Amino acid sequence: VVFSGDTAECPSLAVLAAGADVLVHEAVNLDFYAGKGFAPEFLNHQQISHTTPEGAGRVAAAAGVGRLVLSHLAGRAEPGWWSSRACAYFDGPVDVAASGQRFAVGAAMASAG
Repeated sequence: VVFSGDTAECPSLAVLAAGADVLVHEAVNLDFYAGKGFAPEFLNHQQISHTTPEGAGRVAAAAGVGRLVLSHLAGRAEPGWWSSRACAYFDGPVDVAASGQRFAVGAAMASAG
């Protein structure tokens, strides 16, 4: 299991996560903040310090992970919004984290199918 911190999309994270069963990646909804009229400085910080769900999908695909879990979500959106954007770039399972959720890893992941 690999966890991203608050980070912009970066190839090094794909290297770190290569072949992991699960990548837990933070994500930001930049459109939410832009639509609320946040200051350009705040929007710039969000863009250079966080990853869009599309970016998380690209990282997951490049790493070849078994599952992508979007977590530490910044900005509001329905779970389907987050997952559909990541699925545009990653063809494996994508989940939007919920409190108490559990995921199989290793041999348990293979038997859970």
